[in-house]
Amino acid sequence: MFAVLLCIVVKTPLNYIKYLRLCNLFAEAVECTPNDTESRRKIWQDNPQIILPDGSFNPAIDAVRTITTKQDRNPNSGNLYFDSGIDGRSKFRYLTPRECLLFMGFTDEDYRKLKYNNIEFHKGDALFARDKIIRLAGNSIPVKLLEGVFYQILKIDDMLCSHPNRNKSVTVLFSPESSYSEMIRSYIFKR
Repeated sequence: MFAVLLCIVVKTPLNYIKYLRLCNLFAEAVECTPNDTESRRKIWQDNPQIILPDGSFNPAIDAVRTITTKQDRNPNSGNLYFDSGIDGRSKFRYLTPRECLLFMGFTDEDYRKLKYNNIEFHKGDALFARDKIIRLAGNSIPVKLLEGVFYQILKIDDMLCSHPNRNKSVTVLFSPESSYSEMIRSYIFKR
């Protein structure tokens, strides 16, 4: 209801587009808001509260837990305070599929491509339903994380190869002379 009212108030086309985008985000958030039950209130209390009731980010959160297929369980990846104004709904919500993909290093554009090019094989049944998109995000590894891991491996390898007490008879997998090392470096650091 709030989203509809928000979109009706708009007068210029540019504002309409901005509010339409906001309305879509509101609809996504409502879709991820569970019904208000005792067990769901416990989920709010027992899991990380990413967004607090005052609308601020929780400063105690420095990482998001593993994104799981079903966020409606204990433990989950985290909750956000969200009052949709809908009777019977909780005052918090789970991560949306868009947010899950963003946490994993994807962009808004990646999400839009997935959502708007999604094949509907039955009325209301899309190939990539909300839970499947969350599963895709949960089964991925952020590219920046992998880059960091590989970078650290290469730095440690360089340190070991240049150490004065290194045993020269032991072959190092990623020696500076190794083609593997060059291949990984060229792949990781190409821009």
